[in-house]
Amino acid sequence: MNVIGELSGIVVGDSAASGLHVFTAGGGVDLTEKLNLSLDGHYFRANKVPAGFSKEIGIETNLIFTYKLNDRISLLASANRFFTGGYFKDAAGSGKDIDYVYAQLQAAF
Repeated sequence: MNVIGELSGIVVGDSAASGLHVFTAGGGVDLTEKLNLSLDGHYFRANKVPAGFSKEIGIETNLIFTYKLNDRISLLASANRFFTGGYFKDAAGSGKDIDYVYAQLQAAF
């Protein structure tokens, strides 16, 4: 799950940025046989923006706990923060960061 969902571009207010570049890094560790902790980050940068706008969309960090209920079903709980970049400040006049959490049930078939 990401704040930036559509990778072909983003629209904030009346301003559009297109051609997103996304760089991702992360890792995880098994705390027990059934519990995994992972941390990853995503850096978003636009290819094209209106004149005078920053190409920096922002950085998203994700802390995810995954608990394996059985061989096919896992429960995920995640805390995330999106650090808004200069593009949001230019397009919306706000650089307020976004925090969100979610829980997810995952099934493998």
